[in-house]
Amino acid sequence: MILKHRTKPLEMVILQSLRTRSRLAPADATHLDNLEKGYAGEIQFDRRISAADCRGYVINDLLLDYRGTLFQIDTVLLQPDVVYLFDVKNFYGDFIIEDEKWTSANKETEIKNPLLQLKRTEFAFRNLLKVHGFSPVIRSFLVFINPEFHLFQAPGDLPAIFSSQLNRFLSGLSRQSAATPLYRDEALAQKLLSLHLEGNPYSRIPEFDEKDLRKGICCPGCWSFLPANQNKQYVVCTTCGNRESNTEAVLRTVKEFRTLFPDKQLRTRIITEWCGIVDRQVIQRVLQKHFTSGGKGPSSYYVSS
Repeated sequence: MILKHRTKPLEMVILQSLRTRSRLAPADATHLDNLEKGYAGEIQFDRRISAADCRGYVINDLLLDYRGTLFQIDTVLLQPDVVYLFDVKNFYGDFIIEDEKWTSANKETEIKNPLLQLKRTEFAFRNLLKVHGFSPVIRSFLVFINPEFHLFQAPGDLPAIFSSQLNRFLSGLSRQSAATPLYRDEALAQKLLSLHLEGNPYSRIPEFDEKDLRKGICCPGCWSFLPANQNKQYVVCTTCGNRESNTEAVLRTVKEFRTLFPDKQLRTRIITEWCGIVDRQVIQRVLQKHFTSGGKGPSSYYVSS
């Protein structure tokens, strides 16, 4: 049972929007690329663990605090006898371990040792649970989800699951989890959910200004800007052919605006300028139908219903 589904990190959502509407600095573009690859790997793992029908409680994307130190866990699986921690890595290519250093086979790239991070996470998680009266058996694993990743000279006791091993590992968990989760498992799950922190103070979001961003409605399929002169019922992307109603397109673009500028009020004029290609009357009709009006006359604005 999934108690907490995975959602796109706000940091990634904002950077994707900025990439489309402006030009990211090289460092920000690289950071976004890493976020997207990591998220894609996590989503792939979610599909695999769901298909395996592992009984127990699944909690994704936990952000926890132990004595002032924040740590994040990709996936927690609570079963009657064991709590599993999974750190999903979407690495690509050939790597080698030498003296605890993880480097590409050609020695050109070195990555942070994920095993050290996994050990720190398990240490903080274990001690956090003790503070709250829980002492379960904990097993932690690195999950290398990409089939195009290979690690040379990996020690035999490395707590890692490679792509080719994942089906067998999850099948084993499914067979072991025939027992119904116990009351203590539910109590632990609810405690973890209550301890989860929203937002990430370590997010790297560059400063930006509305006047510097390109206006218009972006295609949800290919991120292209939709052309002008659309009709009043629907909009069509000339790049990929995606079609959606004007209402859907406007609501999606309003959501993007609110994500980028959470402190700005929704006004018909502002959203009309932001959408760019949709008639003002259409914008006003969508706002009136899906939001609650506040204020009167020129000072009127809209808030969530």
